[in-house]
Amino acid sequence: MKSRGESLKIDNVQTFVRNELIDFTRLSPETVDLYLSRKKYPQHQLEWNFWKPDSDENIRWFYVTSRSYIFTNATHRLHPNIVADIPSNSNALDFGGGSGNYSYSLVNKDCNILYFDISLLQNAFVQFVTSKYKLPITLLSHDEKFMPNLGEEIVDVILALDVLEHVPDYHEYIKLFSQHSHKGTKIYLFAPFGAGGDPTHLQDRSNCKNEMANNGFNFGYKIPINHGANCSVYIKEY
Repeated sequence: MKSRGESLKIDNVQTFVRNELIDFTRLSPETVDLYLSRKKYPQHQLEWNFWKPDSDENIRWFYVTSRSYIFTNATHRLHPNIVADIPSNSNALDFGGGSGNYSYSLVNKDCNILYFDISLLQNAFVQFVTSKYKLPITLLSHDEKFMPNLGEEIVDVILALDVLEHVPDYHEYIKLFSQHSHKGTKIYLFAPFGAGGDPTHLQDRSNCKNEMANNGFNFGYKIPINHGANCSVYIKEY
């Protein structure tokens, strides 16, 4: 396990990510702030509509190569109720971790963090921050099918927040989660399939709750997040 960087103290994750994006991109603060104004300038949606990915392969490559999604993910609100629910010292998989918001927050809970995202730019950013502060974050590579290389890792916690609705074959990842879990492992899931008028939100081709149950994860409880929405916590039963 990596040791936590002694120089890091995060009071506000979004502010921390914003400042690190300025350092990483070498863009002016004004330019970064413009990109982070997601509600007024939905850059990732404009990029999606420009490329119009029309197959599972093209959807995956959109996320691999996107230049704007890092800014969208940087604006994602960190939900303190979720962070508070995660036990300290957990072995945690941040699946589809984006700009690393939750990974950075779990550093303060002395967690060992496995970060995974297929985005080239976001991987480079998280590696930049991890190296800069010597954080206990391990960036996972993936195979030719974009499945994370987890080796023999068994995790206590899996974060899948605002990610499965973007993944055409998400059921394959749920199977992988099951293979690297133990009885009692928790999945923190928020996946607004087809919601919000966002063209990147796919329809649920399977039944996510059923896929969870078929792989040993039963619904446990909900955590309120925002605007009446809830994060669903699934617990590995076998």
